[in-house]
Amino acid sequence: MMLCPNTEPNTMAPTASSDGHPMVGMLTYRLEGDDLVFVSANDGASDILKVDCLQFVGQTIEQAFPPLAETEIPAMYRRAAREGISWSTEHMTYDDGVIHGVYEVHAFQTAPLHMAVVFLDVTERKQAEEEREQLNSQIQHMQKLESLGVLAGGIAHDFNNLLCGILGSAELILMDIEESHPAREDLDTIRSTARRASELCKQLLAYSGKGRFVVEAVNLTDMVSGMSNLLRLSMAKTVVFRCDLADDLLPIDADPGQIQQIILNLAINASEAIENKSGAVGITTGMRDYDRKALNTMLLGDAVEPGTYVYLEVNDTGCGMDKDTVKRMFDPFFSTKFTGRGLGLAATLGILRSHGSAIRVDSTPGRGSTITVCFPTGTKPAPITCPLPSAGSWKGSGTVLLVDDEDTVRVVGKRVLETLGFEVLTAEDGRVGVDTFKANAGEVRLVLLDMTMPHMDGAEAFRQIRDLDPDLPVLLISGYDEDEAIAHFTEKGLAGFIHKPFTIASMRDSIRKALEG
Repeated sequence: MMLCPNTEPNTMAPTASSDGHPMVGMLTYRLEGDDLVFVSANDGASDILKVDCLQFVGQTIEQAFPPLAETEIPAMYRRAAREGISWSTEHMTYDDGVIHGVYEVHAFQTAPLHMAVVFLDVTERKQAEEEREQLNSQIQHMQKLESLGVLAGGIAHDFNNLLCGILGSAELILMDIEESHPAREDLDTIRSTARRASELCKQLLAYSGKGRFVVEAVNLTDMVSGMSNLLRLSMAKTVVFRCDLADDLLPIDADPGQIQQIILNLAINASEAIENKSGAVGITTGMRDYDRKALNTMLLGDAVEPGTYVYLEVNDTGCGMDKDTVKRMFDPFFSTKFTGRGLGLAATLGILRSHGSAIRVDSTPGRGSTITVCFPTGTKPAPITCPLPSAGSWKGSGTVLLVDDEDTVRVVGKRVLETLGFEVLTAEDGRVGVDTFKANAGEVRLVLLDMTMPHMDGAEAFRQIRDLDPDLPVLLISGYDEDEAIAHFTEKGLAGFIHKPFTIASMRDSIRKALEG
């Protein structure tokens, strides 16, 4: 609906009165037959409309304000003048090149066949309401993500402990049976499945914001190249897949499994956006400098610092997304498909948060989408692999204390440590662990200590054990990322870190390094 007179356009926005209160305009009319004739206007009306409204005296409403002729407003004004039926509307938005803003409009009879219309400029109030609603929406969204993150972290923590039992038991049996044993193939399947389940735990923990876990130097170009066949197979046959990958990229500090999940999620979503039509999906890698202004346009960008970033860009020629869909695309279980796919891009967002990264989504309905992810450059050395130990591999000796509140971890961990040549003491929490150490202080060569336990957590148990024996090697064992876990230990002196679910090889190598230096 328009309120503007038939004058030359004026792009000035409405202003407030000199005392700072919203400006009020008033126009009066009289009804002559069926013609609604303009009678007068106050100064506020002229100021809002940016024209001397007195020049319209004697004109009909349609002559004075041509844009109103095609609206319901003249009829409502006539009813007010003829029948005394008032008419009001709130938050009417105008933007016709002359008037910009939001107004409350009230029309009422002042005398038989006479009426007035009062309009109040509420632009600033409406903007404040919208900003407040947007802020409340953001707070609710963050609270929802926070709650889901706590739930995901708790599930993943418990699941990781169960995987310790599955993976550790499978490896112990594999070490004891012959290569030709008929059960070996099934055990290999259990072992590989447990490893894949561990990757799922990492995604859940990443979504909860609990870090990166197994972090190493990752080259994005090499990773995309290595996944190219998998990516092509994951896309519809009507999709043309292209890569434009930069050479000599700096590495990023990342968990390879999680970065693979990001690439796969973004590529599959890009392919599905094409909706079984002919189209293209492209992946680009490179390096780019991002300043604060650029980062502020990205999701999670306010949490990272300006600098040089390695970027991954996935673009498609698909259906595109409107603004509302872009806002919701990272919500857990949200999907524009008939059936959702679980955490989906929400897990991707959690992974990016834990990697200190940011993401930008550019999309237009009918014109496809471009999603850009930027990662900070890293400093980690190349990873070291740990195969299944052979019968003649390194063996230890002496007594080890294993402190963990999970029965499965203690049982399997004890068997693994015995396989490595140690005598093993176990304790179900930090308090019992300290008491057990006191009772066997002269015998214990090494302590394996969980972080999260009832009665006394790992950090407090570590402090008390080190007070008793400052030179004793203590290894932290946890399902969380190493940096996240060690951050709880303010004192220096941890001899190393073992990530859950542990393998025999990872436990062996960590213990050997702690004992031999």
